[in-house]
Amino acid sequence: MSWLKKSYDIQENNKLFIVKNGKLKKLKKKILGLEIKVYGKNNTIIINDKAHFINSIILIENDNAYIEIGESLAIHNFSVRVSHGNGQILKIGNNTSIYGCAIHLNDENGCEIGEDCMFSDEIRIWASDGHAIYDSTTGLLLNGTNYTVKIGNHCWIGQGCKFLKKGSIGNNCVIGASSIVCNNIPENNAIVVGNPAKVIKRGINWTRESPYLYKKSELQKNGGKNAES
Repeated sequence: MSWLKKSYDIQENNKLFIVKNGKLKKLKKKILGLEIKVYGKNNTIIINDKAHFINSIILIENDNAYIEIGESLAIHNFSVRVSHGNGQILKIGNNTSIYGCAIHLNDENGCEIGEDCMFSDEIRIWASDGHAIYDSTTGLLLNGTNYTVKIGNHCWIGQGCKFLKKGSIGNNCVIGASSIVCNNIPENNAIVVGNPAKVIKRGINWTRESPYLYKKSELQKNGGKNAES
């Protein structure tokens, strides 16, 4: 596995793959815009060859982690740190764009991000508290080690949002800027804002078009009728 050493800072007994034309192949050269460092063993990283990175890094410091990243036109200022645990899982679906996100996976935790999501910048995802909290009398651990942050398909995550260990949302949701998602919000087609984040509007959907372009296209489709609430 000397090719690993030549391309990235990788210890032995780890697997790096690229998906090209639907086929899984060993990664033999660096991916532009992405640094990879793996210091554990038995870790697996799978990246679609149509994922385009700028200023991004994946760092794994323990064993048996699994990371899978689908195709994307934009993954910028993106960092993943996997440490202080075992067997963490990260999956990011196709056509999800990211313009600034740090994901921290400790313990035995994971993160699942669906397809066609849009992440703004300064977003943080912690699937663990990172430090133990325990009962001072019994020594019993109070903050568990096995959580998965889940973000559904076609979700727009606003600037500065944070997802904590129990934070999950459904499909077709909009998360307002600086919101903190720390509970499971299973609803679809909702606007979610605040700290802690909660649903403030239901029955919505969204598009990557600007309001102006959306209104213009709807006017054309509706024969000039008003497309604005």
